[in-house]
Amino acid sequence: MKIEQITCAGRPVRNLLHQNDQAQGIALLLPGAYYASQAPGLYYVREVLFRAGLDVLSIDYAYFVEGRGYSAETRPEALAEAEAALLHALEIARGSHMVIAGKSLGSVIALELALKHRLGQPTDLVLLTPVDQRLAVLANTHLAEAARSAGTDTVPPQPWRLFAARCGADDLRDDEAWQQVEPMAMRAQTIDLPLTTHGLDALDGYASSLEGLRQMCSALEDWLARRA
Repeated sequence: MKIEQITCAGRPVRNLLHQNDQAQGIALLLPGAYYASQAPGLYYVREVLFRAGLDVLSIDYAYFVEGRGYSAETRPEALAEAEAALLHALEIARGSHMVIAGKSLGSVIALELALKHRLGQPTDLVLLTPVDQRLAVLANTHLAEAARSAGTDTVPPQPWRLFAARCGADDLRDDEAWQQVEPMAMRAQTIDLPLTTHGLDALDGYASSLEGLRQMCSALEDWLARRA
């Protein structure tokens, strides 16, 4: 493990890089608004990504570390810090396999950054407990802009693979929104966790919480193994 020299607006971005001796690429791990990079869901996802042969760079947003609340003011800060980390990860990757994994707010930022930077190298997006409506707005905006630029109504999929975990206990289940997001990727897979909450735990005890994490990590592990 090591801390990378990543700065944003003249301040260091809190980060930790897990280096894999057999690295075939790099994963960037983006936390939720109030869900730290070391929280159970992201901790185990990091382990899956590392075992899949990737370096894993995780960050925590400055507002969260400093005890400030998530707001319209701190969200742009989080986005800028995530973008600085992405650019640093891309330098490490040097065109090899790239994964951007995000939890909740991190999911929205992951998609936003992938759209903004039009990542052309092999890229996977791993979206955990995503906010469907926001993702759908991003997808619609991108598709409309891409169509105008290409002078056509048909926009080819991005060179991405998309994995998403949808938690049914208290998340919105907007299938119409997902029908707009999924066509953006070359391949897409979702796993539904009906007993798991947005916080990646369960309402009926720790055993169900652990089972939800096991199902999510097992599905992600299988999906990553089939990426070749």
